[in-house]
Amino acid sequence: MKKFNMVYQRAHWFWFLTLGCSLSVVAQTQQEKTNYVLLDGYYKSKEYTKAIEPLDWLLKNSPKFHKNVYIKGSKLYHKLVQQTQNPELKRTYQDKALQIYDLRIRHFGEEAKVLKQKAYYAPYYWGQRPDKSEELHDLYKKIIELSGDNTDSQVISNYMYLVFQKYRKELLKGKEVIDIYDQLTRVIEHNLAKKPKEWQETRKYVDDIFTKIALMKRDNGEGPLLDCEFIERYYMPQYNENPNDIKIIKKVISYIILVRRQNPAIPCGNNATFVQLNEKLFNHAPTYKGALLIIKLYQKLGDKQKVEELTYQLPELAKTNETKAEANLKVARYESRKGKYQEARKLALAAIKFDANKAVEAYGLIANLYYNSGKMCTHKNPVLARAAYVAAYHMYQKAGSTAGMAKAKAQCPKVETAFSYGYKTGQLITVGCWIGGKVKLITR
Repeated sequence: MKKFNMVYQRAHWFWFLTLGCSLSVVAQTQQEKTNYVLLDGYYKSKEYTKAIEPLDWLLKNSPKFHKNVYIKGSKLYHKLVQQTQNPELKRTYQDKALQIYDLRIRHFGEEAKVLKQKAYYAPYYWGQRPDKSEELHDLYKKIIELSGDNTDSQVISNYMYLVFQKYRKELLKGKEVIDIYDQLTRVIEHNLAKKPKEWQETRKYVDDIFTKIALMKRDNGEGPLLDCEFIERYYMPQYNENPNDIKIIKKVISYIILVRRQNPAIPCGNNATFVQLNEKLFNHAPTYKGALLIIKLYQKLGDKQKVEELTYQLPELAKTNETKAEANLKVARYESRKGKYQEARKLALAAIKFDANKAVEAYGLIANLYYNSGKMCTHKNPVLARAAYVAAYHMYQKAGSTAGMAKAKAQCPKVETAFSYGYKTGQLITVGCWIGGKVKLITR
């Protein structure tokens, strides 16, 4: 009793200074004032158990006294949770702490703000309690409905994990999971520019969880959530309604790729629609890697015209020396097939300048150009008539191709022919035709 009076006297003057103005508009009884002063005093003196009685009285008899009662009340029970070692009592305190947030909302509003505070503690208190899983799920669902794009990243991550748990227990259907994932993705995309690092981590976490869900085989014998049929049923209608919506296109492509990783033989990754989706994405943001992918897809479909068309775009899309060299060689092969040998050689030599590691491939290509020109580059002089093969021999040598060198040498002038026309092995001869230049004579 003595301590009670001391607490009361110590806090009584503070009551009028701090809360007198804020509560003056409400007529308070002496009992209300007394219980609030006791609550405040016991809390500040860290006598948390004693503070329960005045708190309970205020919550029961004067719920609209002041929102500070609820602020102190939730803090009080969080402290009690930390102090107690009794598991049963700890759960009671946890539930009471979270209940007070709901009571505060009922009497003082600010639902979105207060639920965010509740959501901070809820996963720690209820995360391992099966009896609270549904309540925890509904809490996060409500917060996201209220806060929308302003939802905290941690709430997004926690909610996705709860979705995973519910789906695993067969408490959510596949379409529900997809809808939630789409909802969370929209919030993430809205916030990426504001705090890139934080929201990129959130996106990775949410995507990883969704991937687990999508590929999970459930205990009831059902196959994975994502398959060609599911994509066709739920996502292709969205695409058909908005055929130029890049976000939808990206989503459909990512899902198809996800499914194909598990089963490369599925049909939805080997049809014209998948190619069309990728080409739209490529046209929206052309990249070298994107072009290579579409080329590969069109090759599977046997569309040679599209393959060629895209191949000729590669040099413009290449950004690194390595990709520039690769692109030049790809175009050079097309020029070679068209009989444009000079342009093909020019591209091959450019590839070497971009990346010396491509020299073997480039010289080999040029050597083939020279060899294939043997019958075309003729001359009255039988030695010079075979100069193209001599040039090819030297290029194969640069390419390190012994097989190519042997093939070319078999077409070089015979030593007897060279001698009869006044030539010696090793001397320089002129190469005519489109090849040009001079090379050392090779004989057989």
